[in-house]
Amino acid sequence: MRGKLAVYFTFPYPDSKVIGSFLDSLGSEFVDYVELGIPVMHPYYDGPKIRMTHESARKLFNPDELRTAVKNINDRGMETYALTYMNSFENNVEEGINKIKEYGFKGVILPDLLIDYFDESNSTVDAVKRGGLHLIPFFTSSTPDSVVGEILKKTDSWIYHGIQPSTGITVPVDISRTGARIREFSGRSEVIFGFGISNPGDIRKVMESGADGVAIGSMFIDYLKKGDLEGFKNMVSEIRGVLDEY
Repeated sequence: MRGKLAVYFTFPYPDSKVIGSFLDSLGSEFVDYVELGIPVMHPYYDGPKIRMTHESARKLFNPDELRTAVKNINDRGMETYALTYMNSFENNVEEGINKIKEYGFKGVILPDLLIDYFDESNSTVDAVKRGGLHLIPFFTSSTPDSVVGEILKKTDSWIYHGIQPSTGITVPVDISRTGARIREFSGRSEVIFGFGISNPGDIRKVMESGADGVAIGSMFIDYLKKGDLEGFKNMVSEIRGVLDEY
């Protein structure tokens, strides 16, 4: 099985035209999963670079454009996942999940669920299932073993494991130990590592730890800001080349 590549974009940063051209350039020969961030006011587990994209994207967000983008990606053989925050649901999780379903996503990633809303995790998992979506569990090295084990009993999707506490932030982490720990719980589930991968060397370390793939987001922001589509395509190709070594 080839190493999986998940790419992340806050939609529609920096604007509809640029993000549209970047998304149109993606193909299933390179990319497996596309995570689209629904812009929120307080993306507090994202690092400075990603937080900046939320500020801009919120002003430009158009639900119809997102729905079209998701359909186009799905039609080209890639899977799309929404990345958003429980704090954006305004105490109505069911309604928030239904909106994500209406956009056409296959599943949802909620970085704050197991940290700030753990008491609501069971009801949220149930709401996601009722909506016909997959909940992608998001863990970090600080997520208690008991929580990891409990959540994995209730989901059947791939796992998103954050190396760092947020994107664009670097603290000392033993990637090999982190990979071995999550493997104790994951069974046959794919484990995709993100939140802290900034170069091909990081990708190699993660894959050597036993990961099934990587999620990349912050690495692409400078290309988006400049509208450098060719540079972005070359970077995606380079990442795929590194993943194909494993």
